[in-house]
Amino acid sequence: SRAGCVPSVQRNRVVDPLPEIKDANGLFPAPADSRSEIDPVAPAPSPWRPAAYLWSLLALLLGLTLALIVHYQQKHRQEVAQTFVRDELAGKTYVALQTRLHSAESLLRAVQTLFLASDEVTAAEFDSFYLNMRLRQQFPSLLALAYAQREVRADGEHYVTRWVDPLPGNEAVVGLDVGVQPRNLAGLLASRDTDQMTLSAPFRPVQQPASVAPDDGITVRLPIFSPGEPPQTVADRRARMRGSIAVSFRTSSLISSALPDQLTRELHLRINDVTGQ
Repeated sequence: SRAGCVPSVQRNRVVDPLPEIKDANGLFPAPADSRSEIDPVAPAPSPWRPAAYLWSLLALLLGLTLALIVHYQQKHRQEVAQTFVRDELAGKTYVALQTRLHSAESLLRAVQTLFLASDEVTAAEFDSFYLNMRLRQQFPSLLALAYAQREVRADGEHYVTRWVDPLPGNEAVVGLDVGVQPRNLAGLLASRDTDQMTLSAPFRPVQQPASVAPDDGITVRLPIFSPGEPPQTVADRRARMRGSIAVSFRTSSLISSALPDQLTRELHLRINDVTGQ
């Protein structure tokens, strides 16, 4: 029947394909799912990009170089400043020590003058001189002020310590023969011949405890002559020699008392005797 034929015709109907449309150049475009062997044209890389990297790297290296230069310049300036401070402190220390030794020489010259001007100096006068000079205040590191008397015996000259101030703590010095301390005796004989202050090489003082480091004592000496004008020749000095006057110090205390506080805070100081004596 007619009603049954219509669906058959509709099922067998062929749908015409869409017409192909050419592009503006008259060419047919490739299908959407087709794969062309030619890749689409990509934008060329900028020639400035590598150059920018190189300039950035160069700027970084230049910055690091300048930073290192500034660092080393600052370090050098700091080292120069520290060296200047050390030299200045060392110079102040030397001047302070020299000043103390000159003060000790002035003290001994005063005692020497006392003996030159007096026919007989007594132990009481010697004690009064010590108290009046207030030596502990001038020299906190002072051990003793001592007078050794010259005595001629069968075996030669001896210099025996007779007077010592202050006596407390220095009892062992009374009666001491300076000859038993060769370094001390060498300073005594040198001062006798020159009439100049002599500083002995370090030795162990008899009043120094055994627990303290050895060779920590020194003496500063001047000769004592018989009354009259100071002798001018070596022969006269030896003939008129009556004894020797000395101030003794503990070396470590003498040096530490002369050091500026800034030096002891900033530096570790070590002093060596370069004379080899």
